[in-house]
Amino acid sequence: MADAILAAVPPATEDRVAKAAVGTVARTPWPQLALAVLGLRVLLSAIALGTVWALPGARGAGTRGLLLEPWRHFDAIWFTRIAAHGYGHGDLSTAYMPLYPLLIRCASVLTGGHLLTAALLVSNLSCLAASGLIWRWVADLYDGQVAWRTVALLLLFPDAFFLLGVYSESTFLLFSAGTLLALGRGRWLLAGTLATLATLTRLQGLVLVVPILIAAWPHRRETQAVVTVLIASALPPLGSWLYQRLLFRAVGGGDLLHTFRDQWNIPIQAPWQTIWRYVTVIRSPQWSMFHSHLYNYVMLWDLAIAILGLLVLALSWQRLGPALSLYGLAGWCFMMTRWYSTGRYTLAILPLFLALALWTETPRRFRWLSTASLALLVFFTTQFVQNSWID
Repeated sequence: MADAILAAVPPATEDRVAKAAVGTVARTPWPQLALAVLGLRVLLSAIALGTVWALPGARGAGTRGLLLEPWRHFDAIWFTRIAAHGYGHGDLSTAYMPLYPLLIRCASVLTGGHLLTAALLVSNLSCLAASGLIWRWVADLYDGQVAWRTVALLLLFPDAFFLLGVYSESTFLLFSAGTLLALGRGRWLLAGTLATLATLTRLQGLVLVVPILIAAWPHRRETQAVVTVLIASALPPLGSWLYQRLLFRAVGGGDLLHTFRDQWNIPIQAPWQTIWRYVTVIRSPQWSMFHSHLYNYVMLWDLAIAILGLLVLALSWQRLGPALSLYGLAGWCFMMTRWYSTGRYTLAILPLFLALALWTETPRRFRWLSTASLALLVFFTTQFVQNSWID
């Protein structure tokens, strides 16, 4: 799979010659990226179909059921419910930001009102668009080789099945990558607008204020630039605040943070408290690697990827540079303000995947990392489609 994604990569020397000639890589390889995303979609669908086919009673579900129902788990249920009926007072729906369900509702016009199909359509198209913008962003910073490795390692990440499932990760990455690309081209108001859309997809989008402010630092003595940047950086928190106020008026209370704390029993806490909670759970006598629906291998994976992610970002400080490193660390800290879903939230930390792409500049390193990641991706997908993945 990894070799297929990288098959169309041109030699690095050609990329550098092109960048020297025109200042950037000439063209984003959309056809090759589409094949990469389609290949991942086919792989995940085959894994899901094979896994569900072996379950008792699955063969009577029909073709649509076998292809679609494996993805109707956990957050997918809430996203499609919000798309159909809106938010409700006193339930868990208020923990979800509105843009992804809104896109599902709009896309359902194309699917005859079938919301699950519409959700998968939104996620898969968002994944393709996000892959293209990420490739463009990295190619502008480095070259096409690094861009391809970044996209490949993202698509092969063990939690990458969330990108093509009924989750908001791909849509969030689309707006995040668009924000970073706009910043690289000095279009700060566009960056602030896209960061606001990212925030209305996932609250994690507030972290994009960090790269907006950092990108504008060299222009801090220019009055017009400072005003523009302040407006751009204010848009994401303002958009989030306005949404929460509208939600409060519509359902009579119960914003996102209160829903997490009061109904999900997941408080907002410091990153070290989250790490220690993972450690405490894993050390408890009740914890089991596989034979528990609560204290299982997911906890071990979340703890491992949290620590490894922090190490990679810290060790890559010099190669990434201060700006990307600070953005990556800010994303890591936000991710660690709550426990659960750490592996899934890691998908949003784009500097981490760029750092891994820089580290895997030798074919052997890339082959080793991508193979190990793909093996975990296959295993995690089988668990998720059986409704035994808690993240």
